[in-house]
Amino acid sequence: MFWPDTGIEAFCKEYNNRLNALHREQNAARNSFITEQGKLTREKEKIVQSICDGGELAEMLKDRAVFAQTVSKSWDIF
Repeated sequence: MFWPDTGIEAFCKEYNNRLNALHREQNAARNSFITEQGKLTREKEKIVQSICDGGELAEMLKDRAVFAQTVSKSWDIF
């Protein structure tokens, strides 16, 4: 105790507690982001693999592309 009656020691303790809490929050947010990024990367890889394999998603995308092309051609009439 350097300054027993000034409250500096109490201030420093509360300041350190608050900084530690902020660091814990920041680390939790970072870990959550990294986890979500990993999930999205795996999902993207599954979509790409499904398209390459000609799976159900590929058929859906193909149907959507045909529909979009048909709609686009119908607009050319005007």
